[in-house]
Amino acid sequence: METNDIQAVQTSLEKIRKTCRGIKTFIRVVIILYIIGLAVAAVVLLTAKILGLPLEAGANEVIDMVLSALYYCSLLFTAYLFFYDIVADGTPFLDKQVKRISFIGWATSAYAVMDLVKGTIIFVPVYMNYMTESLVLEGIAPPLPAYNTNIYVVLAGLACLAVAVVFRYGILLQQLSDETL
Repeated sequence: METNDIQAVQTSLEKIRKTCRGIKTFIRVVIILYIIGLAVAAVVLLTAKILGLPLEAGANEVIDMVLSALYYCSLLFTAYLFFYDIVADGTPFLDKQVKRISFIGWATSAYAVMDLVKGTIIFVPVYMNYMTESLVLEGIAPPLPAYNTNIYVVLAGLACLAVAVVFRYGILLQQLSDETL
């Protein structure tokens, strides 16, 4: 390679590292803000419980909130590790990065499916009861249910899985390149 090409590659790699540092810092701030928000929610719930105040949110909503928060924190932490290691190692084409991207993809897809299942388990019996009451007691047809899954979350998970495949291919190309040199 010529000197100009080497300098261009080094400049490009440094820009990528700076971008990854910025993203890593942004994710760190988001994680901290998320943890602060969870702590505030916990204090409010505990204070209401201690003072005997009625809560508008039931136990199911609180459990859902906590599980969702843990899910989001795990995804954010995985993304943070992804960018941290790119800065540290200088390349995203490592097996651990492919595993992290795959984790994000599978977890995102699974979350969307579990949201659909949760909504079906909770929503369908409530709706069936409402529908029966509307037809029998009031003689009117009830409105159609409005619950559905966000298809964009499923597509985002599938996109992450596709990116993981591309990264795995990049690892193979990098190995072939290293062997030929």
